[in-house]
Amino acid sequence: MAHDTAASSAAPIYHRIQERLRNDIVAGRFAEGDRLPSESELARTFRTTRGTVRQALARLEYERLIQREAGRGTFATPSRVQSRIDTRFYQAFEEQVSAQGAIIALRVVDFSQCAAPEGIAQALHVLSGGDVYRLRRLRLVDCELVGYEDRWMLSEIGQRIRPGPLKTESAVALVSAALRAPLGQIEVFVKAAAATADLSKLLQVRKGAPVLVRAHTFYDRSRRPVLTGQAIYRGDRYQFAYALDGPTATAQQNAVP
Repeated sequence: MAHDTAASSAAPIYHRIQERLRNDIVAGRFAEGDRLPSESELARTFRTTRGTVRQALARLEYERLIQREAGRGTFATPSRVQSRIDTRFYQAFEEQVSAQGAIIALRVVDFSQCAAPEGIAQALHVLSGGDVYRLRRLRLVDCELVGYEDRWMLSEIGQRIRPGPLKTESAVALVSAALRAPLGQIEVFVKAAAATADLSKLLQVRKGAPVLVRAHTFYDRSRRPVLTGQAIYRGDRYQFAYALDGPTATAQQNAVP
């Protein structure tokens, strides 16, 4: 403990301010919308200047943990659901968030057989207009609407999926169960977008609001595409993080200088 205290006191003052406020917000001591101490109060508490306090707050604002409003003060912002992408293995969104202790709910918008549009047909290697199944669901975390998923799968897989699991299982789990085998490779593309009129109604945001789109195509073990589509998240309630391994010792040895 003495070592931790010494390490903390050795840190720059702006860093100590960030850590104190960040910990208070994450621990719930400042709830959404609560006003934080003013710059003057923080400067007195940490025996520093308001300029140093502003430097600390700038980072927390960048992390979207706080929101500063001219003439009103600094406020704690809504917490965001985070799913972590670890490239060493794959976990569905539902598994990632449940592991953090949150309660996931899936609300089915539609699950039916339909004709494959051109882009979906190309992704699944079927004829344009051929039969596929489409799954549309809303994702809620701790009763808060976070995102919407729009998935397309091969008809032979959709025919094997019963209504019950649609309300509880991830798309990956549904398809794996239908195949009676784990999935193979996954391709992921991420982009920012603006909510269309339809999306604004589904996600309960204004038209044009920022959303995060993660497009996926899943393959079985023989490299056949079996599931494609996208998950779209509210920009104010979701973020994701990457975990990347460094180069292995073998790779380092084989690297060209």
